[in-house]
Amino acid sequence: MRDYLNESQKWLGSPRPLKVMLAEDPSALLSTLVKYLSHSDIYKRKYAAFCLGQIGDDIVLPALQTAFTREPDGGGKEAMGAALATIKKMPAKSGSTEEQRCTYQDEIYQKGIPEWVTQVAGGPMPTDEEPSSPEDALLEEAYVAYFSREWQQVHKICEKLVNSRSVSQVVAAASRKLMAESLLGMSISGDDSTKQRLRSAAIEISKESIAMYGINADPVALSEAWRVHGSALSMFCNSIEATIYGIKRKAALNDQAMAAYQRALQINPKNDDAQKHLEKCREKGREYAEALVKPKGFFGRLFS
Repeated sequence: MRDYLNESQKWLGSPRPLKVMLAEDPSALLSTLVKYLSHSDIYKRKYAAFCLGQIGDDIVLPALQTAFTREPDGGGKEAMGAALATIKKMPAKSGSTEEQRCTYQDEIYQKGIPEWVTQVAGGPMPTDEEPSSPEDALLEEAYVAYFSREWQQVHKICEKLVNSRSVSQVVAAASRKLMAESLLGMSISGDDSTKQRLRSAAIEISKESIAMYGINADPVALSEAWRVHGSALSMFCNSIEATIYGIKRKAALNDQAMAAYQRALQINPKNDDAQKHLEKCREKGREYAEALVKPKGFFGRLFS
C-alpha cells in the first residue's frame, strides 16, 4: 500500500512528517492541504489531494469539490477526483481504514474518475433528493474560507445565512457553528476589549447552534457544535485578567468549558479535538484551584 502522507513530506516540502502533524493538530494539517489544492505546482496540488483522500475527513469535501471543478484536465484533476470518490464512498467516520482508502483511491486513479464524480462535483453522491439550494452552496463557500482561515469571509457568508429565513434547520445550525469559529479566529489578533466582545458573541451564537441541531442531529455535527461552544468558553476565560476575583470567574468558566467538551465526547467519543481541549481544561482547573486555596503575594495578603 502506498502511504501518501509519508511520500508527500518531500513533495510538499514539509519540515516535519505529515502523520505527526496529523496526530498533533488535524485541523491545521487539513487547512494546509486545502491551501495546496490552489498551488501553482501541479505535483503539490496532486499530492495534497491524495493526502486528503487518505485522511478521509469529509469536512474538506466542499473545498476539494471547488478545486476539482476549477482544475484543468490532467493528473491534478484525476487525483482530486480519486480523492473525492474515496471520501464520498468511504469517509473516515464510516469506520474505513487508511489502507482501505488508499487502495480504493489508487484503483480510482488508475481506472479513471467515475462519471458520478464529474456530474456532481459540487454535491453529494447521486440520490433522489432535490439539488442543493443556493444556501447550501453558500455554506460550502463558507467551509472553503474556513479551511483557508479567512475568518472575515467566513463571518460575512455566515451572517447572510444566519439572517436568511429560507435556510434549512441543518444549514442554520451549521452556519452558526461556523460563525462562532470565525468570531474566535478574528479575536486572536484583537485587543483585550475586542477579544472579550468577540468571544462573548461566540459563546451565544454557539449556544444557538447547539439548540438548532437538536438532540436528533447527526452526532458528529452536534458533537462539533458542543466542542466549539467549549472553545468559546475556554478562550473567553483566557481573556479575563488574573486578579483574585478574575481567577474565580476563570475557574467557573473553565468548569463550563469542561462540561461542554465532556458533552461533545459523550455524543461522539471519537472527537479528538474535544478530548485534547478537555485535558487542557482539567490542567487549568487544577491551577485555578491551587491559586484559590493557596494565594500568594498580594493575593495572599488579601486573604489574611
